[in-house]
Amino acid sequence: MEQPDLNSMTDDQVAEWFASNDTSGLVGTGRPVEGQFVQVDETGAPVGRMVSLKMPAAMVDALDAAAGRDREGRSGIIRTAVAEWLARHPNTTEAA
Repeated sequence: MEQPDLNSMTDDQVAEWFASNDTSGLVGTGRPVEGQFVQVDETGAPVGRMVSLKMPAAMVDALDAAAGRDREGRSGIIRTAVAEWLARHPNTTEAA
């Protein structure tokens, strides 16, 4: 497959090229990303990062029951709990 010069294309042209071509041959041909990137939404605000954790089954069950009554759900409860813990332990982190 001939690869286009994506740097010389507009965003719409790049999107059209990817939508119209079999790009499976591109897997593994990219170069490593340099620097730190932050995913942003359409307004440019940073999007929350995904975090995975393990909890006892009974704790997850109780969390799910509470999340059903909470507007922000399971993630909102966990975010609030972590924010409260960080506020009580200010010397354990450089940034919250």
